[in-house]
Amino acid sequence: MKTTITIIALLLGLSLSDVSAQSNEVFPPQISTDHNEAVQKHSQRYVTSIYDNEGSAYGFGSLSSNFVNIVQFGADNTTNVQQYGLGNFVNLSITGNSNLTGIQQDGNSNIASILLNGSDNEFNLLQKGDNNIYNTERKHSGARGDQVIQEGNSLNVNISGQGVPLSIEQRGNGASVIIENY
Repeated sequence: MKTTITIIALLLGLSLSDVSAQSNEVFPPQISTDHNEAVQKHSQRYVTSIYDNEGSAYGFGSLSSNFVNIVQFGADNTTNVQQYGLGNFVNLSITGNSNLTGIQQDGNSNIASILLNGSDNEFNLLQKGDNNIYNTERKHSGARGDQVIQEGNSLNVNISGQGVPLSIEQRGNGASVIIENY
């Protein structure tokens, strides 16, 4: 009787070890991959978010950090963002090829939200001061030379459309402009 129980236990132990071996084959260990690396490998999309030295994402509206989010679809797009101060925010989405974008925020709590759809465009924005807002949704190809300067405090520019290239200089405090460029 004791021998029979030992044999049954031994057979049961062997069958359980086969099950665990099978589960390793069915569910292989997964490899950890960085999100941005995976996006770059599997699409034409390039995503960049800025993180502080502790690995925390900078938050929008934070007075102790700046935030940049860049999404680019296409080829040969170049973006340069420089932020001096605190609480600055840039959200940039580009779809197209051979676009050149430059953004400089020199101050505190400035916001730039840019959606650029098209190819062979050039765009430059300077926000110098505090609490300035720039928002644009441009759909155009070959619009070389959009230049925007906001120098002062609490300035607001909102542009939509696909019209001609623009050059805007907004200076002073508290001014606001809405442009529908078709």
